[in-house]
Amino acid sequence: MNISSFLKQQLDKKKQQEKEVSEKESFRKKCLDLLEQIKEINEEKHQELNKIFHQGYDKLNIQRKKIMGLHGQLVNELNILKNNAGIVGSPRQAAKKVIEQV
Repeated sequence: MNISSFLKQQLDKKKQQEKEVSEKESFRKKCLDLLEQIKEINEEKHQELNKIFHQGYDKLNIQRKKIMGLHGQLVNELNILKNNAGIVGSPRQAAKKVIEQV
């Protein structure tokens, strides 16, 4: 292995690490946005989920799959809260609701 290939390999590793950090930050911001949406619907649920988020998932050194899993759970929780409150989130959900009523 010559020096140029070694340096190129090191540069590629560094870019990959930066990409993973930016992905985690992206999911962290999305989680915070979802928590704000949940706050508008149900304050108690927001406090509970916010506490969980800040205790275990608000770290820079968290695994990517864990933060992605939390994001998925928050999306599901938001959808459940919207359905319980009667808020329609997407056209597909609106169509399902109309079909159920008919």
